[in-house]
Amino acid sequence: MDDYNAQIHNLMEKARGCYTKAQKSNDLVVEEKRAFTTEERANYDGWIKEGDEFKAQADEMLQTTKRKSVLQSRMDELKDTPIFDIETGVRSFEKTATKADRMEVEKKAISHYVRYGNFNDAPEEVKALTRLSGPDGGFLVMEEFRNEISVRLRDLVWMRQDATVIQTSQAAISYPTWDYDHTVAKRSDNAAVAVDDITNAAGRDKFTPHSFGSIVKIPEELLDDTGFDFFNFLTGDIASRWTELEETQYITGTGSQAPLGLLESGLGATDVETATSAEITVNDIQKLPYKITAVHRQNGRWMMNRTYVEKAMLLRTDDGGAGTGRFMWQPSFTAGQPATLAGYPVRETEFWETVSADGDAVAVFGNFKKYVIVEKTGSPSIVRLNELYAGNNQVGIKFTARIDGGVVSTDAFRRLNRT
Repeated sequence: MDDYNAQIHNLMEKARGCYTKAQKSNDLVVEEKRAFTTEERANYDGWIKEGDEFKAQADEMLQTTKRKSVLQSRMDELKDTPIFDIETGVRSFEKTATKADRMEVEKKAISHYVRYGNFNDAPEEVKALTRLSGPDGGFLVMEEFRNEISVRLRDLVWMRQDATVIQTSQAAISYPTWDYDHTVAKRSDNAAVAVDDITNAAGRDKFTPHSFGSIVKIPEELLDDTGFDFFNFLTGDIASRWTELEETQYITGTGSQAPLGLLESGLGATDVETATSAEITVNDIQKLPYKITAVHRQNGRWMMNRTYVEKAMLLRTDDGGAGTGRFMWQPSFTAGQPATLAGYPVRETEFWETVSADGDAVAVFGNFKKYVIVEKTGSPSIVRLNELYAGNNQVGIKFTARIDGGVVSTDAFRRLNRT
């Protein structure tokens, strides 16, 4: 813009120079009380013409800047307003429209598709569904809708909340690992530097997102009820179903066409220090965090089922007498923050394996960032099944997603086992 203004100024100066020459020529003729000579007249006319041309160029450039300012002002007014695409005639949102605006259009699109199994007449909803259509006859869930599901999942699924989550469009990905404790030895001046053998230290864990799915059968009468908030029903139902699926797989999954769960990953274990196998002690809780290195401990947290959360809440130190000291469990007084046990956050899960025999895990402590979750980009997707349950006056809604997961560093975790 500075260069543009400089050009305008330069044109104005050139025009001013031409007019000044013409004025001096005319003043001379008036002062001498005579007429222009043929040469003087030609020079005068040339200076006027050249000055007018420079002025016209400057005026046009000034008008351009004014038009730009007016257009920008009008565009700012329409920034979050739906407009019509001149070429296609389809109503769409500009890229600068807010996420809330796009979310509202796509919520209508997804609700209409599930209710009636076709595109709506509203052009913006047609555009939303066309953009979201998948190759399987249904359509991919839009980003805002998927994020809303993900938010609900994070609120309910601790593994997803605490783990490292990676999205991929590939059929499988490799995650680099390093299984070696490097040591640095002192040496004398000019002595050879010791060389460590790190054979097989570097490796890769392969993650292949596996397909999971569910079908919800919905009565047609319910779909016809315009007062029914279908969008919230979808997000809530998906979240509740996938909560159970994901948390179970990430904790106890077998790794066969499924994620390898935390408890199935060969973690190092410590047995509880009690004669009563179903109990845990203060010593158990105090010692377990120090079974892993400080680099992982600083990001450490507990995970256990409800039964052992209840037992942990009753543990007291021996300050002032056996079992009469402070509680090791400290409740959270801040919304969204977990309670702590021995100073570390605690996650309670309903999807822990049954603790009934020696060797079963009662708790895990570790750096959960070393558990990696891999999900296929675009998961989940939704397909309406029109005919499958039509005989029962029902419509099937099929949800599918691809996920995988596993521990990438067993040194980052420690089990506490029943004994």
